[in-house]
Amino acid sequence: DEATRFAALIRLHLNLDALADQLATPIHALIAWASTPRIQAWIDAYRTLHDACEPVGYRFGFPDGSALGIATDLGVAGDGAVEALRGCALLGLESNHDPDMLRAGPYPAFLKRRILSDRGHLSNAQAADLLGRLAHPGLRQVFLLHLSKVNNRPPLAAAVLGEKLRSLGLGAGLAVVGPDQPLEYPARNRADAPRPQLELFA
Repeated sequence: DEATRFAALIRLHLNLDALADQLATPIHALIAWASTPRIQAWIDAYRTLHDACEPVGYRFGFPDGSALGIATDLGVAGDGAVEALRGCALLGLESNHDPDMLRAGPYPAFLKRRILSDRGHLSNAQAADLLGRLAHPGLRQVFLLHLSKVNNRPPLAAAVLGEKLRSLGLGAGLAVVGPDQPLEYPARNRADAPRPQLELFA
């Protein structure tokens, strides 16, 4: 379907400024129509709770009704984000940190408070809670995004979210996506060199 075809081609690195530049659209008004010679998609922005200037998440909608949702820099998963991401076949969810690792780690106290606040980032457990609110039988793939290199580990995040998928009885795939990796579906292990951060479309 369209979501699968689109995700197989797109290289999305979650650099919002780069996305706005490439679409020639201000980030605060990003309601855009994007197309490639083979793919058409609507890109809708929704507001997120984060201590940044007008932070947003994205939903890529396709003519066949399927969708890819991206949720990073949430702080908390509010009702607006849940509503915007409802029914997506492919989900990219922030799974930023493990709270115990963060509290015991080297970050200064003010930064720890910021990350743990309602304007910070989602922990692995909070990402799992959000997944539970968004779960549906048509969910095919979950991508874990924006993992801290200091306060998280990919196997730890995957274990928490994987257990949530199993408890929900869902057979969706699960993949951890690093900051220099494209978001791909079907997900696969990548042995090639990292892609440039600003690359959006292959």
